Amino acid sequence: MGELALIEWIRGHAIGAGAGEVVVGPGDDAAILRIGAELVAFATDAVVAGIHFGPGAAGSAVGWKALAANVSDLAAVGAEPVASVAAVALGTPGGDEYGRAVYEGLAACAAEFGCPVVGGDVSAAPEGAATVVSVSVIGRFAGGARPVLRSGAAPGQPVYVTGELGGSGLGRHMEFRPRLAEGLWLAREGLAAAMIDVSDGLAADIAHICRESGVGAVIDEGAVPVSAAAREAAEESGRTALEHALADGEDFELLFTVAPGDAAGLESGWPTDLRLTRLGETTDRAGEIVLRTAAGGEGPIGVGGYEHGLGGGGAGGAGGSGA
Repeated sequence: MGELALIEWIRGHAIGAGAGEVVVGPGDDAAILRIGAELVAFATDAVVAGIHFGPGAAGSAVGWKALAANVSDLAAVGAEPVASVAAVALGTPGGDEYGRAVYEGLAACAAEFGCPVVGGDVSAAPEGAATVVSVSVIGRFAGGARPVLRSGAAPGQPVYVTGELGGSGLGRHMEFRPRLAEGLWLAREGLAAAMIDVSDGLAADIAHICRESGVGAVIDEGAVPVSAAAREAAEESGRTALEHALADGEDFELLFTVAPGDAAGLESGWPTDLRLTRLGETTDRAGEIVLRTAAGGEGPIGVGGYEHGLGGGGAGGAGGSGA
């Protein structure tokens, strides 16, 4: 069973559903809970040696990534970080010095994005087991913002993405900065109709939005913001730079749709220097995602994003916290 199939099984068995405090359960970048009169976001993610980082990764980079991936999930629903907890099982790589470095990375990310690590657990892993860093975060919706979900897209909405895509295997997946300021602005201004962070890859993550919203999408081939790292990766892999941009994953950029009437205001009011690209638009062809060429032709997108093969290990992207 693959990652997506397991997530669908979890959702079908109503795990976490039914309680009156649960506003949004499994299937988005974060769960949304009602605590008293306030809505809060709750997300969790883990990084595992050999899957999300290699043996040469610095402990500080691992700690940064573990918390930053969760902050990215909060950004994707428009929630401001409040606090986090971290559980660290030190296996291979491991040791006291490595463990301290992991916590230094957690602390650096916590300070940068206002998400203090307020507790957790540290343990040794069994002999031969991989180091695992699991982080959970809680966030709030400030300034009148409402949660932005994957299910809010409608046909005919422009599709946008921040930053550049592809080439995560060359180290970008350990150095990324979650797009928190942008996600909070989009939620506060009420501009994003549907949103997700690009963890599985553009092709897979636009499919997540389309599936949850019951729409399709057309992506302009020439609009995809291909990173320099994707071009470098293409020189070695035999795949095109575009394929890397569509499928590598772990970009942790924001992918979102807006109502057609909001597109001009979005582009003129964009609050940061981060690149913003209009990729295409959603359609009424539910589940159909196509690439449009410069000549106007359309064809299947042709690649998928990263998915964990849960029965046999592997290496690659962190994946979204869709469960």
